[in-house]
Amino acid sequence: MRRALPVLAALAAGLAGACRPAPRPDILVVTVDTARADHFSFLAPGGPPRTPAADALAAEGVAFTAAFSPTPLTLVAHSTLFTGEVPPTHGVRDNGETLGPEAVTLAELAREAGYRTGAFVAASVLAADRGLAQGFETYDEPVGAETRRGEVVAAAAEAWLAAQPVDAPVMAWLHLYDPHTAYDPPEPERSAWPGDPYSGEIAYADRVAGEFLAAAARRDRPAIVVLAGDHGEGLGDHGEATHGVFLYDAFVHVPLVIRAPGLAPGRVDAVVGLVDVMPTVAALAGLPAPASLDGRDLFAAGPPGEVYLESLYPRRHFGWSELRGLRTADRKLVRGARPELYDLAADPAESRDLAAGRPAEVAALADRLDRWRAREGERGGGAVDAATRARLEALGYLGGGEGPEQSPELPDPRERVDLLERMNDAENLAARGHLDAALALHRQVVARDPTNPTAWDLLARRLEQAGALAEAAEAFGEAARLGRGDDRARRWSLLERLGRGETVLAEARAAARADPGDREARARWLELAVRRDGAAALAGRSGVDPALDGLLAEILVARGERRAAEKLLREVRAAAPDDAASALGLARLLLEDGRLDEIPALLAAAGAAGLDAPEAEVVRAGLAAATGDLAAAREAVARLAARPANPAGLTARRNAAALSRVAEVAWKAGDFALAAAAWGEAARVVPGDPRPAANRGLALERLGRLDEARAAFAEALRRDPDFAPARRHAAALRGRGAAAGGGAPSNNAPPRASAARGGEP
Repeated sequence: MRRALPVLAALAAGLAGACRPAPRPDILVVTVDTARADHFSFLAPGGPPRTPAADALAAEGVAFTAAFSPTPLTLVAHSTLFTGEVPPTHGVRDNGETLGPEAVTLAELAREAGYRTGAFVAASVLAADRGLAQGFETYDEPVGAETRRGEVVAAAAEAWLAAQPVDAPVMAWLHLYDPHTAYDPPEPERSAWPGDPYSGEIAYADRVAGEFLAAAARRDRPAIVVLAGDHGEGLGDHGEATHGVFLYDAFVHVPLVIRAPGLAPGRVDAVVGLVDVMPTVAALAGLPAPASLDGRDLFAAGPPGEVYLESLYPRRHFGWSELRGLRTADRKLVRGARPELYDLAADPAESRDLAAGRPAEVAALADRLDRWRAREGERGGGAVDAATRARLEALGYLGGGEGPEQSPELPDPRERVDLLERMNDAENLAARGHLDAALALHRQVVARDPTNPTAWDLLARRLEQAGALAEAAEAFGEAARLGRGDDRARRWSLLERLGRGETVLAEARAAARADPGDREARARWLELAVRRDGAAALAGRSGVDPALDGLLAEILVARGERRAAEKLLREVRAAAPDDAASALGLARLLLEDGRLDEIPALLAAAGAAGLDAPEAEVVRAGLAAATGDLAAAREAVARLAARPANPAGLTARRNAAALSRVAEVAWKAGDFALAAAAWGEAARVVPGDPRPAANRGLALERLGRLDEARAAFAEALRRDPDFAPARRHAAALRGRGAAAGGGAPSNNAPPRASAARGGEP
């Protein structure tokens, strides 16, 4: 028998005699980003009708009027929704982190039960590499952009649904990002909500969600439908225009509707959370959810609900106090720099903090909050890399990093939140070209809030943009000192541009000695030292570090200290015989020196360790050519040509030199097709060098492929209009219809020490 809703007596009576839903119904999950609950009409009776599709779904299903997100951050909230775990358990605490593989998602449960699973997300904040792709066979995300319109996402989801067989259940997740800033609704919603673009975006997302659900209904299968917001939006309430910092209801109260076969319509006013969605849907679909989940099946008996809340965002991004809270039916406790207590029945706007006058009540709620915090385990979301942070900044999320440790001395976000608007205003001014005005605002912020790492970072970036590099370097250094780890590298890069490499060397050495585990500092120190002093600097190493030592070996080769590079790589091989990169690096070095005996074993070791790099194909081609096996060389070059672009910098130049030697062997043997292919690959990896392009033209000329030869000579002249061999052969080919026949290839592999024009690639 289907279970009753214990939280609503009238609804329970209607459910008592009904049958359970049919086994394996479709599961359709629609999440609306930045969905403030009071902008959904079914939650705001008497207000303007913004959401007819959500209203209709609420009338047909169970509408939860007091549903809450654990946090006002997209990735963290979705991680909770799909795992049934609070952030302290699943470990994702900020956008840009990653949900670990040990988490069990609703999609994984569905796929194991035979569901076809597809996810269709609208923003890179939920990119597949953030971990929510677990369990989804199809994960459709933005390509070449950070966001995409809801109708584009829905079209992809509808096409996928249409391609799925009707006799197999599906789980489809549609994510709509449109209500997130900047608000820019399309027509007709733009005209329908003049002066209120956020409402227009909510109305647009509602329309897209309704059209998607209508398309899904054409499968004519029973379906569990979930509509949920991930978090709310401040719209100026409590001084925050968007979201991320505060835990007031404007930021965490979200719409939630569940419709399922045989489930009687109704409203539930008890407090529930997004954490409850996964176990509830699993139970409705007959999927075996883990017993240890933090969430609960909302249609099973249980205690009155309460929701754990947190925002680590203010501490991590701005150096302010983090916030943690507990939401019950009529109370909310928020703990930060000082506790806040609200009587929600008497003060739904959370305008009167009662904590000072009710210490016993604060203590009792704090004890319950601590029980949730005790679930904090060893799982973590990992560090946010620079590329991910750049993507988040493009979406409007300021700052990043770990920030200071939580302490009572950290500033209260309520006393600093106005600075968010100043930082955003400054960035908007900079984007419109008003750099001086932007710098003035940023200087005001750091003057008032000197321990704010994001404020220093933004000031540093605008100073760099203005050309004030020395001042920018100091500001980046201050941001790094306050927790913006990647800003230390920015500071060092600026100092090097200013010719202050010795300062960088001294700072990197001091940082590495202070913290031997600081790999970035150690790498910068040793790299600079080796560039300056060569192999003599290796005395500063403390043990083998394969990745770092590979970089140092590249630098030593570029300096001509090949014996020192070989010694370094052999030390790595001895200490870490399973390291593939050092095996390949040593193989390449031996190939360049013409010592071939060890290369097959080294290539085998690299392959056994799973390394599949372009350099491996280059070494295979070079070894085959050196031993006279031109067929194997041709196969290796063909495999290389099928790969994406090869590495840049030192690696690319060495690859080009090796490929040119393959081409020279092929030329001498009369295999002009292999010569053309090898020089073509050399031209691809060093796009500024005219010689491999011109040599490819010569080989194509020998093959009688004159149009291709002309194009190759033209490419060489594009790279260097003064390159005489290409100009001479291009002139000879003009108007000809037969093979020209002549010419020896121009030197493409000169002595390694050459640095003159036309010398080393």
